[in-house]
Amino acid sequence: MMYGSFGNGGWGFFGWPMMMGGGILGLVILAAVVWFLVRLFQGHSFTADARPDSAQEILRARFARGEIDEDEFRSLSEKLKS
Repeated sequence: MMYGSFGNGGWGFFGWPMMMGGGILGLVILAAVVWFLVRLFQGHSFTADARPDSAQEILRARFARGEIDEDEFRSLSEKLKS
């Protein structure tokens, strides 16, 4: 069998560094995919107890932001309690 003038398929001295370079490139791509997935799902909560705010909590938030005044807050709060 003849393998070219370098004796190992024609790659010569650069055969093993190119194989290692391919492995390193694969690891870099894998690390980039993992980094992307972590950034994508960062801050998301996947717990079962995540529930929407209750009506009373929404009313308090609107009052705190100044969207409704105190009289309207009390009136709506009483309606929610009944």
